[in-house]
Amino acid sequence: MNNIEEIELDEWTISDVEIAMKKKYGKVDKAAIEKLKKVQHRGNVDRNDLVKVGHGKLQVESVEIDEAK
Repeated sequence: MNNIEEIELDEWTISDVEIAMKKKYGKVDKAAIEKLKKVQHRGNVDRNDLVKVGHGKLQVESVEIDEAK
């Protein structure tokens, strides 16, 4: 019997965060991005990581890139 529990966390890539910063501030907070690269967990950024770098209120959405032509 396979009982796998999936936990849905808000996780984004660094580029998702950069896009959100551009939308909100018109520029990327490079210092915060550098900090995020140090605190990110398993290659993804989560809400707690954003709080650690002072951007907990940033509205980040995962962007699915549609490459179909």
